[in-house]
Amino acid sequence: MILAVVELLTSKAKWSKVRILIQERWMMGLYGLRKFTGPEPQGAEHSTTGEVQPTGVGQEPVVRSDHEQWEYHSLVRMPEELLEGEGTRFRQDRKLPDGSLQSTYQYQSAIYHEAAFCSNGVSHVSLFDRHDRRVPDFSYAKYGKLVPENRPFKVSRYLPGTTLSLYGNVENTAGNIGHWMIDGLARLFLALRHHDLASIDHVLVPKLKYGFQRESLLELGIPGHKIVEIDVLQCVRCERLLVTTAPRGYSSSNTPGWLIDGFRESLLPVKSTIATGKRIYISRRDAGSRKFVNEEEIIACLEKFGFEAVEMSSYDFNGKVALFAQAEMIVGLTGAGLTNLMLCRSDASVLELFPASYVTYFYTSIACYLGMDYQYLVFDNDSMLSSMNKYYGNLSLDTSVLTEKISSMLDQQKSLKAG
Repeated sequence: MILAVVELLTSKAKWSKVRILIQERWMMGLYGLRKFTGPEPQGAEHSTTGEVQPTGVGQEPVVRSDHEQWEYHSLVRMPEELLEGEGTRFRQDRKLPDGSLQSTYQYQSAIYHEAAFCSNGVSHVSLFDRHDRRVPDFSYAKYGKLVPENRPFKVSRYLPGTTLSLYGNVENTAGNIGHWMIDGLARLFLALRHHDLASIDHVLVPKLKYGFQRESLLELGIPGHKIVEIDVLQCVRCERLLVTTAPRGYSSSNTPGWLIDGFRESLLPVKSTIATGKRIYISRRDAGSRKFVNEEEIIACLEKFGFEAVEMSSYDFNGKVALFAQAEMIVGLTGAGLTNLMLCRSDASVLELFPASYVTYFYTSIACYLGMDYQYLVFDNDSMLSSMNKYYGNLSLDTSVLTEKISSMLDQQKSLKAG
């Protein structure tokens, strides 16, 4: 117990977040006292106080334009057990009597004129209108008391023309591929419903930490010169800022079908032409948390069935896409490594491994939407750290149980092919 507490408290990620929150409060205090000197970057005139004066001072400008709204209904049949505990947390997700998951999303997009944008990467991603008031509908808040209602600090950069925000939520700042693609990058598909990419001058994203992030932007047709990175605690003002609501809405663990279809239509035409029939095991040896202590035993067990262990960090973006597009069968511990299930063939099989402390249907919804042969295995774990935080812990999986499950899946496949 003591070791678990120490490990949690000494996490570098945790202390980094605390440091950022303290730094933000300090910057807010200085900004409140007007201790910053010099005018802020702006396309219009500046006041003598150094505060931003929006274009057309003295007139009541159009604050928001091109406002669009639409609704999306999702209905996916998936294993009922996975909808029991976790499903009660999400207000947009509803379990139907037949075991299906029903979700309804209300989407919006809008252009805000002279809007400011910033995030601390911990508690909020915030859009502020030209009067520096926070716009909740197009912002993200993780902890209510740590969210500024007005622009918290000085603008450091002005972007003329039209800027599209693909920033997503605070998890996007860590470079997690799941949040990057589903909560951030997918906003492109929402924006392109009513806007043309050629009309967008800049694309706003978090500070890019991994090569696959830039590669994915380029692969989706966004030129490198349009990509604008914004670091935590940096504030930019945009002449016109195009924003959308979150792809997964305000409270859902479902992955909407339009999002899956968008990535498949954009990325698969070339990569899916060669089906190698590979069996892959997504290892988390390269992950920062939630790993198997008996990983080598698990790999040895799966190799007997023709599986190859892979670490997603060793592949560039196109390599990740091709790996999943060509796979026949995938095994992996629940986590961001399974995000690319959305790029699998519909006749592929997947076995998702869940520690009892962390059972979710986030990736299940992807596989079931595509009609894949989806199966899961929930295993007990005695990790004290996992009991304190479901995203952490050193896990152990009985390989005899895994052997039995894989054998059963392969027998089913043979029966289906024979029939």
